[in-house]
Amino acid sequence: MPDRVQPSEAWDRVNAMARSQGLSLPRAVSEGTLTRSDLAACVSRCQACAQVEACAAWLATHPKGDIVPDYCQNKARFGDLGKEV
Repeated sequence: MPDRVQPSEAWDRVNAMARSQGLSLPRAVSEGTLTRSDLAACVSRCQACAQVEACAAWLATHPKGDIVPDYCQNKARFGDLGKEV
């Protein structure tokens, strides 16, 4: 099992992946479409993910608009948020 990434690194990845979909997680929390608990769960899923290197490579080459990779454990949540916006 890979080492868990630090919460700040996981937050950066979650936020970058959301931004790649045109989503603002801070705005979603302030507007009530995402609870703080849901956001914490997104970060925890990212921390536990085994695809850290693949994720970093994807984020470096897909800043906006591409579909979230299937290995992303937050893909469904980002899709749900996109429908709520």
